[in-house]
Amino acid sequence: PVEEGEARLSKDDIYRIFFHGPAYRVIESAWRADGTTVGLMPADLPAHHLPADQPLFAFPRLIELCLQTAGLAEMGATGKMGLPLHIERLRLVRTPKPGKGLLRAVVEPSSEVGGFDAYVIDETGAVYVIVHGYRTVELPGAVGEDQLEPLRAIMT
Repeated sequence: PVEEGEARLSKDDIYRIFFHGPAYRVIESAWRADGTTVGLMPADLPAHHLPADQPLFAFPRLIELCLQTAGLAEMGATGKMGLPLHIERLRLVRTPKPGKGLLRAVVEPSSEVGGFDAYVIDETGAVYVIVHGYRTVELPGAVGEDQLEPLRAIMT
């Protein structure tokens, strides 16, 4: 399990920068802890596919939780927004059960320069998804200094 940070980015701070719609606003709050960046997933999200009872092979919102949390880490460190370019390896470890506790992405720099590794875990530390070697490509001019201010205060 990862400690919860006292200083946090709120959902409002995050989605003033990110452009995702309601079904993919997958971070409730984010913080730094022990050299990692942590993104807490909201307990309730609207349906992201219809009909909602159809099964999915992968867990797109858990993967997105990893990518968005890595994006916050990258913007905090560099001031640049990156779009997905490459994932070295993706591992789906276990199926999340609705209503079984809060999930969070824990993101750390990978051994590859400019890359990230991420893990989705629950409150007990059980792992659901592993993203290894995630890298981005810069989206020039995507983030203004006023948007970066609250992010830098917490993510650096």
